[in-house]
Amino acid sequence: MTLETDTIAAIATAPGQAAVGVLRISGQAAAVRLLAERLAGGLPPARRAVLRQFRDGEGQAVDEGLLLWMPAPHSYTGEDILELQTHGSPVVLALLHEAALTAGARPARPGEFTERAWLNGRMDLLQAEAVADLIAAGSRGAARLALRAMGGEASAQLQALETRLASLRAEVEARIDFPEDLPEDAARTESCPGLARLQADVCALAEAARRGRHARRGLRVVIVGPPNAGKSLLYNRLLGADRAMVSPEAGTTRDALEAELTLAGLCLTLCDTAGLRDTASALEAEGVRRARAALETADVWLFVSAPDVAAEAATLLQELRAARPQDVLLIEVQNKADLLAVPAEPCTTTPAPAARSDQSSPPHAADVPLAISALHGTGMAALEACLHAQAAQLDQGAIGLMQARHASALAEIEERLAEAAALSAAGSGPELAAEALRQAATAFDRLFGRHADVETLLGEIFGRFCIGK
Repeated sequence: MTLETDTIAAIATAPGQAAVGVLRISGQAAAVRLLAERLAGGLPPARRAVLRQFRDGEGQAVDEGLLLWMPAPHSYTGEDILELQTHGSPVVLALLHEAALTAGARPARPGEFTERAWLNGRMDLLQAEAVADLIAAGSRGAARLALRAMGGEASAQLQALETRLASLRAEVEARIDFPEDLPEDAARTESCPGLARLQADVCALAEAARRGRHARRGLRVVIVGPPNAGKSLLYNRLLGADRAMVSPEAGTTRDALEAELTLAGLCLTLCDTAGLRDTASALEAEGVRRARAALETADVWLFVSAPDVAAEAATLLQELRAARPQDVLLIEVQNKADLLAVPAEPCTTTPAPAARSDQSSPPHAADVPLAISALHGTGMAALEACLHAQAAQLDQGAIGLMQARHASALAEIEERLAEAAALSAAGSGPELAAEALRQAATAFDRLFGRHADVETLLGEIFGRFCIGK
């Protein structure tokens, strides 16, 4: 991809009024020096914030604020960068942006500052994607993963695996091209030495990446139970808002309702569903179908029972325990504790076992008493603490490879290494195994943006960014 050398400018802060606004400019040294002269009376000392008066395209003062100059190559983009930090007036920022364009800059495309950082070797493509992931992070765990990826953690692990693959390919190719130079017992040894270990490490990284995507998406909690257990009331109580209709009439909830819930800085998705039961009503039956469909996408089943529906709840709970996937956590709560003449029996969580190799899973949960009253708020602190504990640990064992294209490339690498191993085990000769290993190397190239269709890939990646970043 050709590096553009023209000067770009963009408002780097969010639209609307704010305490501070930032206009960012990046380009070649001479052009940035000219813009600094036009807008702020000249360049300040490098990497020092200096108070300056800012002028519009007609030379009229419009604000005063801090001016910063980061000369190349030690800047975010690897070019000269000028930042004007103003009071956060949209009018002032628009005037300064227009003045920069009049003086020779052009509007930056979404993500173009980060794109230039990649093109100038300030970061690799995975680190550039992590910038967008950090901006879009919906939880502390997702933000931590993105920050680690920005620092090169994911890139370093992938590069180490790619280096081992290159060594393996070289050895296999040598067996093809120079068979006469092999030791006498080479025919009795495996044709792809070290492949099994490489496979295992790639699989482990792919699992960590799946956990990363899980952390990025956040915990998905589906409230489930029999009709009239108080599921919608619990949904409203957790959200702190009257979002779902509540009625003593069974079957009130027909559709699955979803909302984002933040618990002590951690985001999760909460889903209210229709009560599960056999029904002759076609409309209610559709609600039950949608409730069961919601369960299939959940990380946590929050099962709600109540004293006045105890028999129905016991039967349904037995069914759900038998049907629960290995990587789903079942939390059992007994609602309407205020109706009990004696304290409610403690309810518990059924923890998810260790994750299967093809999926990420939430961590184990300890048994906790969860007798609650959604009406009065009794026991809600314990329930929220349990949900928070699950959401807080989503990034454990994860790595910041959180995009769909990462998953696709890693799956391709796994598949091609497995193919090479099968061919080697079958004694098919090194030629076929070498081709499978070559295709695995091509998948690594895609991860780092080294393939032929890189222009399209970069358009997709940097198009997700905000303007000014």
